[in-house]
Amino acid sequence: MNQHTDTAMLWANYHTHTPRCRHAQGTEREYIEAAIRAGIRTLGFSDHAPMLFDDGFVSDFRMLPEETEDYVRTLLQLKREYAGEIEILIGYDQNVITVANAVQASITSHLESMTGVKVAVVNVNVCGITR
Repeated sequence: MNQHTDTAMLWANYHTHTPRCRHAQGTEREYIEAAIRAGIRTLGFSDHAPMLFDDGFVSDFRMLPEETEDYVRTLLQLKREYAGEIEILIGYDQNVITVANAVQASITSHLESMTGVKVAVVNVNVCGITR
């Protein structure tokens, strides 16, 4: 492999959604296998975190609160299954406007308890990346 090709390679993708956020298609397994075929070494899942609105509004681009546990459980199982082939990170996309919401604190706490890893804001868009 020449130096130009090597430096142009995408080694990681930290922003992968699943169909739970209503604007992605395919399964987590399909994304993982495509990433492996592309030579990606680290794949970070970051679905839009659920949010409850006081007026009962349901977002059309976030996972629902009841989908959070399946999201984490599915990705933890795939992380174990693909260990040694690709590093899989589990997190969620945290939109800036919702950072102070008490529901988000509850979701963060739940993610920490399920993964055993401290969740921290990584940047303004992605929250909860775990190793």
